[in-house]
Amino acid sequence: METREHNQSLDQGNLHSITQTLSAEIFQMIKDLDEDKNGFVEFGNVARGVLGQQSQYASRYLDPVWQNEGYLYCGEGLRVEGNPEDYHSLRIYKADIPKFVERVFASKKRFY
Repeated sequence: METREHNQSLDQGNLHSITQTLSAEIFQMIKDLDEDKNGFVEFGNVARGVLGQQSQYASRYLDPVWQNEGYLYCGEGLRVEGNPEDYHSLRIYKADIPKFVERVFASKKRFY
């Protein structure tokens, strides 16, 4: 039941706004991620499965310290648990993943 509620939130709350920037394939990858009873997903699954990056590098988008090294801070206003310095501890709220992914993709377009 938790999963259905969170997926429903993901569908209704973010689908319209993200369809302009995220492909259907990426959106489906996000929907397929397993979340815990509180709606959080292990960040490593997002990094590898959606962004195609190792979590040690993708976690830099959640740490404002890395802004001076070419990584935009993409975690503003998102529900994230854990410490970016310990990327294995990171978890991100499933309904916030589309916004995070949008921001990461947009930041890459700025630099490349």
